[in-house]
Amino acid sequence: MTRLTLEARSVSLRSIVRGDRLVMGFDAGDFWAPGEIDELAAEREIRRVEDVDTLRDREASDEEVDRLLAALDEM
Repeated sequence: MTRLTLEARSVSLRSIVRGDRLVMGFDAGDFWAPGEIDELAAEREIRRVEDVDTLRDREASDEEVDRLLAALDEM
């Protein structure tokens, strides 16, 4: 059985074609604008998580949590 790895074994390049420029409604320089993480979070009204226990899904069974952790380990 062949295992899917999502890894390329080789790439053959025949040509490079310049595509149309995508315009997203903001200056390209805005994307790379420097900023402190706290400033960016404040701009977006994102609050720091003070107690990680609040992130716990109380309805998830121990088996579901174990399956999630196992899946994350495989990444």
